[in-house]
Amino acid sequence: MLFQKSYWVNVTEGVDVMPLIHDVKLAVRDSQVEEGLVTINVPDARGAIIIAPEGLEDDRAFGRWIKDWTVERKGQGEPAQLAYIGYLLGASLTLPLERKEMTIDQRSGLYMIDFTDKAARREYYVSIFSERPAPPQQGGMPPR
Repeated sequence: MLFQKSYWVNVTEGVDVMPLIHDVKLAVRDSQVEEGLVTINVPDARGAIIIAPEGLEDDRAFGRWIKDWTVERKGQGEPAQLAYIGYLLGASLTLPLERKEMTIDQRSGLYMIDFTDKAARREYYVSIFSERPAPPQQGGMPPR
């Protein structure tokens, strides 16, 4: 069985750190998969999916570090690092599911780090794979 859901987030010019854990948990719940794999993917190398401690979006030291790392070099235009950030940090992340839960530390969160150079809407995907079909819903047809 494959369950896939798309999400959109608004990003600003520069670096954004956005928590995704609630959207991913919602997708896991909607899929009704008990055991399998969940993959979170951002389809652009100027974005990354990471596991980090909760509250990362408010961590000023991390924000300063990531902005310093991607600072534009004089006379070189867009930082070369931006083109590689998804490769370095990973533009996708796959986690196992057990008993309808992601196997992630309860104090950790899932985040998208976005390095696009303009404010826009950004899409990311949550895909859930299972060898077993989801159980039928009560009073209705099974999900497709």
